[in-house]
Amino acid sequence: MYYFLAVILPVAAGVLLALLLRLKVALPQSNRIISFVGAVLLLVGAALSLHSVSVFRMWHERSKWPPVEATVVESTIVGPRVNDPLIGYTYTVNGVNYDGTTKLGAPGFGGKNKRLEVAEELTHEHPVGSVLTVYYNPTDPAVSIPTIHPPWNAYLHLAVGVMATIGAACSVCLILLPRRSSVATITR
Repeated sequence: MYYFLAVILPVAAGVLLALLLRLKVALPQSNRIISFVGAVLLLVGAALSLHSVSVFRMWHERSKWPPVEATVVESTIVGPRVNDPLIGYTYTVNGVNYDGTTKLGAPGFGGKNKRLEVAEELTHEHPVGSVLTVYYNPTDPAVSIPTIHPPWNAYLHLAVGVMATIGAACSVCLILLPRRSSVATITR
């Protein structure tokens, strides 16, 4: 479904804009502005949608990584202004020890007090000595992640990209559809 949204919609909007430009219709000033806005929306929508597809592909590949039990060796809150949780862990793959760190998906936005609350909650859930499941890259076991799901902002980028592409298609429709006259005709 992501491929449809990220590839087919920008292509369809691009074809509509190309047809509009191919018609070489003398456009009034308002239609030129709408065309420009449509082209910008198409570029932004296509870029965000294609970026989202690459992010979802990367996370799809990561979902195949094998899990391993890691031991938490550090659980602190870092940054005097940011209040991010920092969870350090160690894990073993084929007899070799590896280290990693994570924020466990703590959001990078919100008020200072809320961020501190979230950071404290995550560090209390994962104290030093606790076990954490991480997923490691089988071709490079030194690379690990604590979750195999895309972050929230990947879905946001896809949604904005699709909305921008739909906006581009709507701008084309505004130009191509005939306008009704605002002057009413009276027939007797």
